[in-house]
Amino acid sequence: MDFKAVFAICLLIAIISMFYFYKSESRFCIGIQPKQYAGIEERQISLNVAAVLQWERQQTMRIMCEKYSLSPKEKKMIASKQNVKVVCSNAYKLCVCRIGKCGSTAWLRTLGVMEDFLSTDEYFLLRKDFSDTLRKSDSKLAKKYITVNNNSSEYLNLIMVRNPFDRIVSAYRGKLVPDGKGFSSYYEKLSKQIHLRFQNTQDKSNKKKRNDTASFEEFVHFLLNTSLPGDFHWSFFNTKCNPCLVEYGYIAKMETINEERLYLGQFLNLSEEHQKVFFARYKPDNETPKLTREYFEEIPRSLAQKLYRKYQVDFDLFGYAPPKGLF
Repeated sequence: MDFKAVFAICLLIAIISMFYFYKSESRFCIGIQPKQYAGIEERQISLNVAAVLQWERQQTMRIMCEKYSLSPKEKKMIASKQNVKVVCSNAYKLCVCRIGKCGSTAWLRTLGVMEDFLSTDEYFLLRKDFSDTLRKSDSKLAKKYITVNNNSSEYLNLIMVRNPFDRIVSAYRGKLVPDGKGFSSYYEKLSKQIHLRFQNTQDKSNKKKRNDTASFEEFVHFLLNTSLPGDFHWSFFNTKCNPCLVEYGYIAKMETINEERLYLGQFLNLSEEHQKVFFARYKPDNETPKLTREYFEEIPRSLAQKLYRKYQVDFDLFGYAPPKGLF
C-alpha cells in the first residue's frame, strides 16, 4: 500500500473521530486544552487535529494551484527543464524539498539520524560545532530529482514552509547583518553590494539605516529589483519546490512543527529512538513574527505592498493571510 492510500485512510479515520467527538461533546474546540475532555486521550486529540489540519493545507494548495494554473505550454516547458532536488531517507521512504530559513538545517540533522549517519549526540551539537557534521550529513544523504508531472508513490514527498515575510526578515537578520549567525564573507560582500546599489533609495525617516552593509529597506529594494530571487534563503517556495507540479504528500509549517511532531512521526512509522530526536532540538520562533512587524513598520507601506505582491503566490499557496494593516 503506497503513502497516498495510507494517508487517505488515516485522514478518514481522523475526520470521523473528530466528527463523532463533536457530536457527543458540544464544548469541542481546538483552543481548549485536551485535559478538559473526559475519556479522550490528549495524544489522540492532537493526532486528529493534525490530520485535519493537513487536509486543510492540501485543499488550500489545490485551490490556489488552480487559481495560478499554468498553461499547457508552460507546464511542458517546466517539465522538460526543471526537476526538483530533494534529500531523502531511504529507510523511511521520505524525501524533503529543503527551503532556506524553513528548518533546512534541522532537516539535515533529522534525516542524518534517521539514516544513521549522525549519532544522537551529534544531533544535539550546537551550531558553531556543527559545520563538519552538517557537511557529513549533507554529503551522505541520498539526493534524488523528482521529475515534475511524473511523481513516484514509492517515497513520501514533504515540503516545509513558513510565513514568507517572517522568512525574509529571518534571512536578512541571519545573513546580511554583521551580528547574524550566517554572516559569512560571501554574504558580507553581498550585503555591501546591496547597500551601494540601493542606498539612495533609503527613506530618510528610516532609523534602521546601517553604515556600509544593507539596511532592511535596501534589502527589500534588492528583492524587488531581482527578476527571480535565486538565493536559497529567499527564493520563492513556488520555484524552489514546484508544489503545483510535484505531489507533496505532507505540508509542514515551521509555526506548528512542534505540535505536528507526534503525528508526522507516527505517519512515517518512526522507531522509538528516532521519534525521540525527530525535531526535538527545534524551538518555536516566537521572536521573528514580532520583529517582522517592527521591520515592516520602518519601511514605506507602498514598498511592503510591492513585496507582498511579489511573494503573493507563496502566501496564497500555503494559506498565509496578508499582514494586518498592509492594505
